[in-house]
This record gives sequence, structure tokens and C-alpha cells, in this order.
Amino acid sequence: MNYTSGFTLKPDATDTIREMYFSGESESTSRISKIFTAVFGRLGARVTRKFMAKDLEDIAAKAESLAGK
Repeated sequence: MNYTSGFTLKPDATDTIREMYFSGESESTSRISKIFTAVFGRLGARVTRKFMAKDLEDIAAKAESLAGK
């Protein structure tokens, strides 16, 4: 698998817009790999989304604490 992820922080009039992206692409085209992805892909996406949301919350909290100093 090849994974790509990153963060974007964009200033807004009253806040900062926080975005995070993530993608994964399999190099394998085998039947087993496709079946595995079909079965477990959604679960993995949900878990990843949950962790990414937590990361964004942590980044926001740290940025807000630094801005308040």
C-alpha cells in the first residue's frame, strides 16, 4: 500500500479552517488483495476517520492555546 496524508490550515475571518486528507492505494492487483480491501476497507476508513478527527481537535486545541499566550 502507498499512503498519502497531510494537513491544510487556512485562515478565516474569525477562525482557522483545518483540513486533513488521507488516501491509500494498493499496488497489488491480486484477487486476494481485492477481496481483503472490499471486506476490510470500510472498517479501516471509519477507524482512520476517527483518528484523523481527533488529530484535528488536538491541533486546534494547541493552536488556540498558543494564540492565547
